[in-house]
Amino acid sequence: MKRTAIFLLATLAALSGWAQGTQGDAKVVGKLSAVQGLVTVGSGDRLGNAVNGGPLVVGNRIIATAGGGATLVYDNGCHIALKANEAFTVKEDCDCEFLQASVRDAVTGAVVAKAAAPKQGDPKIAGKLLGVEGLVTEMAVDRSFSVASGMPLIVDDRIITSSSGRVTLAYDNGCYINLKPNEMFTVKRNSSCCALVAAVQGAGATPALAAAGGSVPALIYGTGVALILLNSSNHNTAVSPN
Repeated sequence: MKRTAIFLLATLAALSGWAQGTQGDAKVVGKLSAVQGLVTVGSGDRLGNAVNGGPLVVGNRIIATAGGGATLVYDNGCHIALKANEAFTVKEDCDCEFLQASVRDAVTGAVVAKAAAPKQGDPKIAGKLLGVEGLVTEMAVDRSFSVASGMPLIVDDRIITSSSGRVTLAYDNGCYINLKPNEMFTVKRNSSCCALVAAVQGAGATPALAAAGGSVPALIYGTGVALILLNSSNHNTAVSPN
């Protein structure tokens, strides 16, 4: 009896160690979101159901059955919408267009086109703004203005959040860049979500809108030493905070 108990304990310990080792070796690169219907996750000879918040583990195969769907949210900002009868093997890569092109038809194995093609006639539109909260300002060459959800993401424009501002920059190629309060980002075309995320900078101060030379607003930054006025003529003017 004692030998049986010892054997069982040793077996359980070994299995526990194997499970922990397997989990520790897994490379998690994101999570599952917006899971609907039946979506399965396969790892080796194991198969389970996908759940919201479940990890995206490199090598796992995710299949959305008929009526199923999910969004694969990579930590690097890449979002992949998996629709019914589509499959995806999780990879670690910064190129969102490459990841989008890896989506397959679950039945035929054919590639499913995912990345949006550039808009004809609008080469400077890279996507759109989503989830605008608080004061978020966009600076173009000749003007600056408050933004709203649904507005286009214009290449070379700068997006700046105030101390209460937040916004998601939804690129057409699937990259989603989340700006938190007091951050800024100059819109560029790049298929690498990692490079886009790395381009986010601290705004250094809280931006506010002010009138400058008429109806065109300008941005004023309080630096603690002086205020920097960015006006519509693209000339910076330093003025005393007093």
